[in-house]
Amino acid sequence: INAEYGRVFVHLIWPLSLMDPFPCPPFYSPSYWQRDPLYLNYRTTETLPNEAHVVIVGGGITGVGVAYWLYKNGVKNVVLIEARGICSGATGRNGGIVSPNPLFSEPTDYGRYFEYETVQLIKETVSDYNIECDLCFPGGLRGATSPDQEKLIYNKYGQFWNQQKIHQELFGENKNNIKPFFISGVYSSAAGQMNGAKFVWGLANVLIKQQSVNIQTQTKVTQVTKDNNNRIIVTTDRGVIVTQYIVYATNAYTPGVVPSLKGIITPVKGQVIASKPIQCSSNSSDSDSSNPITMNITWNGGNEYMTFRPKQKIVVFGGFEWTLSPSKQNYDDATLDPDVSQRINQFISSQPFYKNLQIDQEWLGIQGFTVDSRPLIGPLSDDGQQFISAGYNGHGMPLAFGGAKMIADAISGKDVKWFPQFMPNRFYRQGVNGRLAAL
Repeated sequence: INAEYGRVFVHLIWPLSLMDPFPCPPFYSPSYWQRDPLYLNYRTTETLPNEAHVVIVGGGITGVGVAYWLYKNGVKNVVLIEARGICSGATGRNGGIVSPNPLFSEPTDYGRYFEYETVQLIKETVSDYNIECDLCFPGGLRGATSPDQEKLIYNKYGQFWNQQKIHQELFGENKNNIKPFFISGVYSSAAGQMNGAKFVWGLANVLIKQQSVNIQTQTKVTQVTKDNNNRIIVTTDRGVIVTQYIVYATNAYTPGVVPSLKGIITPVKGQVIASKPIQCSSNSSDSDSSNPITMNITWNGGNEYMTFRPKQKIVVFGGFEWTLSPSKQNYDDATLDPDVSQRINQFISSQPFYKNLQIDQEWLGIQGFTVDSRPLIGPLSDDGQQFISAGYNGHGMPLAFGGAKMIADAISGKDVKWFPQFMPNRFYRQGVNGRLAAL
């Protein structure tokens, strides 16, 4: 697979037999970021409300983000339903990289600066509410490991080619430990990192204090229908709630609540390893054995990555999802795959600086990939009552919070300019009774 041309393996994943597109109950393998979880068993009210103005399905950065922007817009009577706990899914299980893509193939239609604007929204929100989520921007490298990759990356990202910066970071006096693996790359100063779980928990804390949302965790949505009065009926394992608007913020699990998206959004496992704290020197003249690479590094089209977390002094490695066969791609985020573990550990041991690294924790998360490698952000039906932001293809951190704002603004009656490439109707045709039918 040449991942720079798109993660084409996602086309091979579906159909899969005996897959339940819901979060793995009742417990899962926690990530490094979820060691002290908040709002795991939180319910604003003991019973599920009978009615709401807006129901949000999903309690990650998208779902809590929609609730936050609705609060900012003054929208009342919002209910958020989460099958497990707040931020128990991919937002709290990724590698913590927040990197806007430096270049897009169709900048006018895509909205070239949308990812940068989304990251700016995160910065402003963290500042406004003093959310401690380790947000920082060490910069990032899209690395090439062969002359062919170097040519491919240069052709795609050539305007960001900063050979002097790359050479300084990778091949300088104190960094030559990684030279055998990467030969070159493109550098972006906008690449950042944060603890996604702490960010979402911080947002949830704001909403709870303001009493602006009714949160119902450990509640599984099993069906969404409409009645004769054009009301949306949300059926859960704890009862039924009637609403005017519904938002699907369910990423990989979306086919569980929107069956027509089965085969359009598919699960792809991402496995992650975090090291124990390493000894770092503050003296730049020290040998390379005292200085880790401080910026984010991704390679193989972004499928693999490593990042140093300065506050915890740990190194996080992840990706290698292409190692798994299609038959192993499912919704189980509790069972580690030994083949993926082996590949990550092989990379770690191949690097002189990291060869003696001690592993602290390993986990995985379920990513939502789409057949065209673009997310679904926008109206899911022509009645203006159903919306979705999901299918981030492993790149949700610089997309989800901005997508959440667009949906909240649309529900609030604001004029929203949707991005055509993200519109769900690219996979649908006109249906009957105000709904859209799958192709």
